[in-house]
Amino acid sequence: YKKLLKELDNFKNQLAESNKESDYKNFLLEELQNVNLDDLDLEELQNQVKKQENAEAITDNLSQIFAKLDAEEIGVLDSMTEIKGKLGKVADLSHEFTLLNQRLQENFIEFKDIIFELQDAAEKMETSPEMLLALNQTLNTVNALLLKHGVHSIPELIEIRDQLLNEQSGFADLENLITELEKKKIDSEIRLAKMAADLSANRKKHIPDFTNKIESLLKQLGLEKAKIEAELKDSLNYNSFGKESIQILFQANSGFPLKPIQSAISGGERSRVMLSIKKLMAENAELPTLILDEIDTGVSGKVAEEMGNVMKEMAENMQLIVITHLAQVAAKGNNNYKVVKEDVSGKTQSNIIPLNHDEKLQEIAQLLSGSKITDAAISQAQELMK
Repeated sequence: YKKLLKELDNFKNQLAESNKESDYKNFLLEELQNVNLDDLDLEELQNQVKKQENAEAITDNLSQIFAKLDAEEIGVLDSMTEIKGKLGKVADLSHEFTLLNQRLQENFIEFKDIIFELQDAAEKMETSPEMLLALNQTLNTVNALLLKHGVHSIPELIEIRDQLLNEQSGFADLENLITELEKKKIDSEIRLAKMAADLSANRKKHIPDFTNKIESLLKQLGLEKAKIEAELKDSLNYNSFGKESIQILFQANSGFPLKPIQSAISGGERSRVMLSIKKLMAENAELPTLILDEIDTGVSGKVAEEMGNVMKEMAENMQLIVITHLAQVAAKGNNNYKVVKEDVSGKTQSNIIPLNHDEKLQEIAQLLSGSKITDAAISQAQELMK
């Protein structure tokens, strides 16, 4: 559901940005579509413009060429024909001139072809101010488009035009995608609503059992008057708890109102409540291993003894690793280890050392009496270990 919301938000932002740019992009597309780019060759267009601009000069020069070719008595064609005939006679008289005669014959044929093509081009030559105006308009439009889009060729303009066309298509696709995602969002909300309702119903069903078991454990741990409640409040939006917020209310002493646990609990009470909740969770979550790091902070004496008993019970059904400074708790461990820090080559290194029966006895006695271990501490440690 969150993924859908994120996707929807992303696509809606894209659509909003597309809408902002849509008018301008449509204008650019129309400009490019108004010029028939697919049938245009820029070099040919430039040549056509140049040809029309110089049509008069071209026609005049061609006329002079044809006049020279056809002039009476001194016309180039007649002269060339006469030269060709005389060289043919020379070649008949001496084979030394045969190759030169062949070359002249071939070039004369090529020369005549050039003349015929020039005549054909001259006949087709059109001089039209309207045509020149149209060609110039097309060339100016193309040059303006090249400058606007920062490119140098018509194929690049075609690529930009096609890209704008694809974006128009993508715009419609984006709207369709948003519609589909909105439908999926509604389907998800329907499923979520049912799941959240089932979850809430299960919570309400089990809250009495939860509070009774926690309060029973708290009594065992010396909080005989403690009360705990789980308060459920409907939430406007879905969250990781469903569609409600959960508040644990607590009060350690009778005669006082229940308050949110984070503002109504002391250090020693916090340790006992935490242990009670951890024990209840462990019984229901089938955890293979649980680590309690100084969960017994702030307690001592009989309470510490009872916390040790609770941990012992927990250890019957799972692996429980406990970090503690309390002799009453440490004494109940099936296996004991000591964490030792030492300086190795200028760096602090932590080691974990397994303890045998006698080493365990010494460590527990030290927890009881401090650095100097007394006979009384040894005796008390032995009692605790029993």
